[in-house]
Parts: sequence; C-alpha cells; structure tokens
Amino acid sequence: GVRAANGPLYVGLQTREQFMQNAGSYGEIVASPAPGAVSVTLHGVAPGEYSVSVWHDIDGDGVFDMGPDGKPIDGWAMIDGASLRGAPTFDQVSFKKEDASIAIDVDMIYAD
Repeated sequence: GVRAANGPLYVGLQTREQFMQNAGSYGEIVASPAPGAVSVTLHGVAPGEYSVSVWHDIDGDGVFDMGPDGKPIDGWAMIDGASLRGAPTFDQVSFKKEDASIAIDVDMIYAD
C-alpha cells in the first residue's frame, strides 16, 4: 500500500507509444493519499493495450527521484513491478482492456 508521506500519487495509463513518457491517455492525481490501499477509477477508457503506472512523489518536488545507483527513491508501481530487474518494457507491464470494466491491482514499491 501507500506509505505515509507527503506528496501526491500519480496514476496513469499509457499506450505503447506513450510508455515511459510524461504523457498518458488516462490518469488521475490523488493530492493527499492516505496510507494503505488506494483505489482510483478511470472513466471512459477505450479498448486497447495499456500499461498502468503509479508514482508516489513522496517529497512533492514534481521529479521522479532516482538514487546514485539508478534505482527509484520515490514510491512506484507497475503490473508485476516486484519481478522487474531493470527498466521495464511495455510488453512486461501491459494489459489488454476490452469493452468491459477491468480492475487492476498493483503493489507499491519503495526504496527502503
């Protein structure tokens, strides 16, 4: 779940073309997330293939902070994020959305 910290939680869906960029097709900002599980509903999502990413900007500086070793300092989540051993590819973290509603759970990962 989300750890107690200041800073917003950014949730986004990205297409293959948008992957790992600052743009996304759909998204939500949770200004002051409470610790624990957080649910976000994105409305009007068209069928297609997307990645889902979550970023907890724990210091509220608007920058995805990385340590000297290249590992994230801010909290983050993607599909199967815990199994990643390097920068993800779209195929590793994507899902297909059909016409029906879909629920996706991701686990937050923090540096410590």
